[in-house]
Amino acid sequence: MTDAAEFISAITVAAYESILLFAQLINETFTETTDNNFVTEKLRDGASLVQLALNRTFHVPTGNVYITSGGQRYPAVLVRQFDIVSSNFEAVLMFDAMSNQFSTPFPRNFTWFQGYPPKSVPLCGFSGENPACFQRNQTQVLAGSLSTLMMVVLGCVIGLLMCG
Repeated sequence: MTDAAEFISAITVAAYESILLFAQLINETFTETTDNNFVTEKLRDGASLVQLALNRTFHVPTGNVYITSGGQRYPAVLVRQFDIVSSNFEAVLMFDAMSNQFSTPFPRNFTWFQGYPPKSVPLCGFSGENPACFQRNQTQVLAGSLSTLMMVVLGCVIGLLMCG
């Protein structure tokens, strides 16, 4: 049986978090002063509301959400891995936006396909631009061409000896 949380889309969660963040900013604006005219003017000024949100961490029920000084949203990220025994995805790693660090708060180990993490860059690069791979390909082509040429020459020599 699966959890109901597995059926909630990331877009829905982001929209929910956005509403909570906006509500928190509105509440802070109201509690900042008792002057209703000032509050009304401040609520009409979108730039001042944005300034309240920048470069800070919001604590919402779904986790911490950090808004950078440039307005980019960094939510907490949960990395899940498929468990072939239970046939479910299980949380194994957490990225906390507030501390900008990964943590392993779950009692599971991260299982890599070959027993270790993959390299950051593939052996031949992402487009095969690594010179070592290019040189290896040239060597293979040269070896293949020479062996084909030797077979043709050997075939001609054997043919001449049989006909002659």
